[in-house]
Amino acid sequence: MADYTIKLHDTLPPMEATLKDNTGAAYNLTGAAVQIHLRCRNTGTVVNKAATITDAPNGVVSYTLATNDISAAGSYDVEWQVTFSGGAVLTFPNTGFLELSVLPDLA
Repeated sequence: MADYTIKLHDTLPPMEATLKDNTGAAYNLTGAAVQIHLRCRNTGTVVNKAATITDAPNGVVSYTLATNDISAAGSYDVEWQVTFSGGAVLTFPNTGFLELSVLPDLA
């Protein structure tokens, strides 16, 4: 089952995640910047966009898709890349990918 599911051309709901370490504790994202990376499994096309930190102390991030982010139905790999204030970079998840399933729409 996909972590996120939408219909083609939808831009809502926002994709959200709580970024945690290997013990399950949320990372404190205060002062950090986050990007979301989406890769179409069929074409290999990658979209990199700035994401929003919605609750920094509790590691919560979100991204609202733009109309031109997804061009085809199918499966997409998803990862969140954090750049901390000191310049260190950490990608979530650190093993594998989250999955976005984009279903075709009828019109």
